[in-house]
Amino acid sequence: MDLPDFLTRSPDGNIVVPGRRIRLYDIVREFNDGQSAEMICLRFAPMPLATVYKVIGFYLDHRAEVDAYVQGIRDDLDRLRASGNHQTAAEVRARIEARAAAQHRAGA
Repeated sequence: MDLPDFLTRSPDGNIVVPGRRIRLYDIVREFNDGQSAEMICLRFAPMPLATVYKVIGFYLDHRAEVDAYVQGIRDDLDRLRASGNHQTAAEVRARIEARAAAQHRAGA
């Protein structure tokens, strides 16, 4: 799929908004869940509203290709969940907080 200048492919293969690390997958998922461009913009702040509209427009113009890309990510996530080798957001957050506390103690 040819990408416009407001989207790029990251080294890990995700399609993202350059400089934002926000994935096309996430914007499309929010849009398909019924969120407006304004709500998506707030969810991924700071993201210019114009960029969200461009991404949604790209999705609507390339729906079959983007839907296939999104389904591929969903399949990967399903495989990861099924493998048992994943962490919840709470587990990741706790790990980050523990690391920050350890660094604070080491620097104090």
